[in-house]
Amino acid sequence: MPELLDWRTALHPGRVAIEVHGVAALTFAEWSAGAIAVAAALRRRGLRHGDRVGLLFGARDWTRFAVAYCGVLRAGGVAVPLSDRLAAGQLEYALTHCAATAVVYGDDTPA
Repeated sequence: MPELLDWRTALHPGRVAIEVHGVAALTFAEWSAGAIAVAAALRRRGLRHGDRVGLLFGARDWTRFAVAYCGVLRAGGVAVPLSDRLAAGQLEYALTHCAATAVVYGDDTPA
């Protein structure tokens, strides 16, 4: 996925890649730059290849989710999408069950 994003960014950096009507839009260049920033932040925090990272975003945060998802993959991690509608106990179970070493959520992600 990161390679595909790089390819599209090289072809059409200013073209809108993702848009949530009335909420946010990302060009390929913005998406790529955000993913690179997320990957760098995760590596600085000690993410290792194969580590699982929970992604906790709401429906209106789709653009930030996409940035985080690609950032986790770029860093060599495994993205684990989680619903923001989970109860605290369910969220704790999911993170424990998948052995997540980090969680990225909402405003925690550059976009």
